Amino acid sequence: MGHLRDNFISRYRRTPMLPFSTVSAGYDSAASTVLVKDLGLEACFTSRRSNSHIPWWLSRQAGIDDGTPIADRLGLRIEYLDGRASRMTEDELYFLAPGCAPSLPILRSLARHIERSSAVGVLFTGFQGDEVWDINRWERVYQDADILRGDTTALMLSEIRLKSGFINVPVPSLFARSLRDLVAIALSVEMAPWRLGSDYDRPIPRRILEEAGIPRRLFGNRKKAVVDTYNFPKNRALRRQFFAFARQQLGVFGGGWFIRLHQVLNGLAFPAFRAYHLVRQQLTGVEPPDSPAALVWTRFKFPHLLFTWAAGALSGRLASVLRDSGALEQRPLAAWKPALRDTRFDLVAPVSTPQTPLPARSTPAPPLP
Repeated sequence: MGHLRDNFISRYRRTPMLPFSTVSAGYDSAASTVLVKDLGLEACFTSRRSNSHIPWWLSRQAGIDDGTPIADRLGLRIEYLDGRASRMTEDELYFLAPGCAPSLPILRSLARHIERSSAVGVLFTGFQGDEVWDINRWERVYQDADILRGDTTALMLSEIRLKSGFINVPVPSLFARSLRDLVAIALSVEMAPWRLGSDYDRPIPRRILEEAGIPRRLFGNRKKAVVDTYNFPKNRALRRQFFAFARQQLGVFGGGWFIRLHQVLNGLAFPAFRAYHLVRQQLTGVEPPDSPAALVWTRFKFPHLLFTWAAGALSGRLASVLRDSGALEQRPLAAWKPALRDTRFDLVAPVSTPQTPLPARSTPAPPLP
């Protein structure tokens, strides 16, 4: 970590860099923040709510993901993420365009905060902590495959960080080359006091946090997240554009009324689906399956359609900016594409005959053997 700090505060940098982190009531970002707390963090970003289908007023353990108590004990300043749909700007497009994985539009306020500063941000996150630190058997698929992921989650910040000017440093990934050693350490006898034997068990980050003075009750009690999967943009202007695109693709089933209805019905069905499988797990020990993209009208995959639209819209927007800036010199295709001859051995002909003949060789070429 010290080497990272020496890098981003180097006096040879023409643009200053400032460190930030994220912190939650889970394991990964909280432990990562402990590891980087002495690097001069400007602020820690946290969300008051998780993405749980269970309302926070019904279960605070499920609905609250606020890392403020942890940051307070570490002496760090907190900035709250603003996840309100009414505050969403057209920057939402940058969160939707990179892939089909659940996106992180809640980080819009984080990106805006860094963009308004005069520095490049170095954002320390807990991304990939589940594959690196978890000891439950379903994570072994990733661990045995050297944590090759099966989705585009790692790419979902790629566009917004380029726009707003920050580098994502996923702290658990820094140790990924020693993954099998980390698993062996986590399962060792010496780590027994920090193993819970539950389905959310990460002894290494638990030890990091507890030895930093963070009480056990403040973190790692339930797996939560702030990623979001939805059918249409939150920003009003982007929403109109997407609905127009969806109507072109799906006709009447691309109308805003149907897409909204699809989201509402599936939003009601998912809690029942999840509750059933959690109860079955308690009774039979059968692990819950991955949540499907939809439970009602499953042939409509609106998050995928949303990605298709967003990727096209953003690429068109950036292409326009590049053209207007003159950064790209447009050349006609015929100026560089070689013509083809109808011969067997000499398929490529020169585009045009040279204006001046090539100079003769000063010495004759040696004869062929």
